[in-house]
Amino acid sequence: MTTDSIITMVGSLVSVISMVVAIMQASNAKNYREQIKADIRKINLAKCTQKIDRILEICNQLPTSLNQQPRGNKVPNIVKDINNQLSHSISILSELGADKEIRENLVNAQNKLHFYEKKYTQGSIDSDDVLKIRSYIQDSISTSNTILYGIGEK
Repeated sequence: MTTDSIITMVGSLVSVISMVVAIMQASNAKNYREQIKADIRKINLAKCTQKIDRILEICNQLPTSLNQQPRGNKVPNIVKDINNQLSHSISILSELGADKEIRENLVNAQNKLHFYEKKYTQGSIDSDDVLKIRSYIQDSISTSNTILYGIGEK
């Protein structure tokens, strides 16, 4: 073997080793990118879950009968606040994938809230509407927490 052959073989070996290292780094970069995506999704879903918790607290102010009017807050203001927070939460969640069930529950709660508001303006209240709104919101929280615990697990 000549010196040229040895240099060529060493150069080829170094090239192969550097190619393997580059492939491993690219694989690690992809894994990091996926982990960052999962972390961002987890943060957004956690924020949304906190907002949904807040919606549930506000729902507790809704009267279940006309005799049970809240002090200091007017029902239309409470309904408006709940509706705004529901709209914001719905807009954050995807219509596809894992968030779909949470989103559907919030949309159902919002629809039930509209029925409640309509009945209230007509001078009647159905306590089942309030219970159903709370139920949809609680289901959203439970589903959201389940998804949160599953994000990033493999």
